[in-house]
Amino acid sequence: MDPAMAGKWICPMHGEVVKNLAGSCDVCGMPLVRTESLGYVSLKISDNDKPLVIPASAALLTGTRAIVYVKLPNKDRPTFEGREIVLGPRAGDYYIVKHGLYEGERVVTRGSFKLDAELQIQAKPSMMTPEGDGGSGMAGMDHGEKKMNPEDMQTMKSSQLSLAALTVSQLQEVGMAADKAIMTDGSMADIRKAYGNLTTALATVDKTLITGKAASLWKEYAMLLGNDSFEGINLKTQKAATALSVTAGEHLASMRKKLGINNAMSGMSHEMSAESSDEISSVFKQQLAVVIDDYLEIQTALAQDDSSAASSAAGKALTALAKVDMTLVSGDNHMLWMKESGELKTLLTAVDEADEIEPARAAFAMLSEQLSAVISSFGLPEGKLYKAWCPMAFDNRGAFWIQNKTEIANPYFGETMLNCGEIKEVLK
Repeated sequence: MDPAMAGKWICPMHGEVVKNLAGSCDVCGMPLVRTESLGYVSLKISDNDKPLVIPASAALLTGTRAIVYVKLPNKDRPTFEGREIVLGPRAGDYYIVKHGLYEGERVVTRGSFKLDAELQIQAKPSMMTPEGDGGSGMAGMDHGEKKMNPEDMQTMKSSQLSLAALTVSQLQEVGMAADKAIMTDGSMADIRKAYGNLTTALATVDKTLITGKAASLWKEYAMLLGNDSFEGINLKTQKAATALSVTAGEHLASMRKKLGINNAMSGMSHEMSAESSDEISSVFKQQLAVVIDDYLEIQTALAQDDSSAASSAAGKALTALAKVDMTLVSGDNHMLWMKESGELKTLLTAVDEADEIEPARAAFAMLSEQLSAVISSFGLPEGKLYKAWCPMAFDNRGAFWIQNKTEIANPYFGETMLNCGEIKEVLK
């Protein structure tokens, strides 16, 4: 959240150590990482990078998720809707909201727990008793709601019957996509893609065709499964994937029971695409690609425990870097490249001049952080690369690197533990 931290270097183990340039931690001696690695805003910030936040007092915590009460607009009297959201880290008096709220919505910031407790007393849905007196799990109804009479009940039954005729196929697609996400037993990339397909399926449901109590039920399950799919797309570990499959499975089973949806299986497709960088010259990208290729030679050399080859590749990268024509980028991109290329030069020089392999690896760790930031800002000319992570590097602090294949080739341990690590991100 702090713009003053953009583009700086920080120690993950000792957050008080922050520097303007790459270096080592004054406390533990470990190589610093770019602040973007820990979630701070980047130098090239866009509106999409700015976090959505709520006061900490607004959230009723339920683990990584929370319940908030949102004021509904255009009502004759104050009416609130309970909503489950996905939270990011706490930042001072605020929580960062990752999913479930939109900018400008009004949330209850004082008295949320009292409101939730009052709903329990009235036997209405709340955070603690989501089923209430038989209603949906959507919390926070208008306190003036009256009990249903027989005519209302007949209307409800009719709308649920019409649901089967009008939207059952769309809801079946949701169920099928959720099944595949829950049961996928492949790589983390496969699991994340399956949850991406669930996001697509949820978006295809035409909620305008669903009325009565069915509409309230669908609103609830769209919210719950939407949170599941958001967390699924961002999964990092198999342990988290297993826990999420249990939660998503419970939501799916409840939806099928309440809405009468079968659990047939089928597939859907969903492609995640990287944002294009139309403002960056293609010639500039091709010149940058030469630098990246030389970086990959350094990575390969260190994975083979060859410090001499790593130094040679760093020297080649310095030559390639000097040939990148900065006049091909203008405005903010020009100023950004001047700063980032200076950092690249400093770190490549450190690898080139390292007299032993361990100092070269320490410099390479910071070079990897820097190159990742450059790719994020200026993009790749074509193809894709893989951002890998070793949790045991630098006395179990961990470190990233970039490689051009899916098979792990660890530059921090070489032949000692060549295959230690995992692919964390695909750079396109």
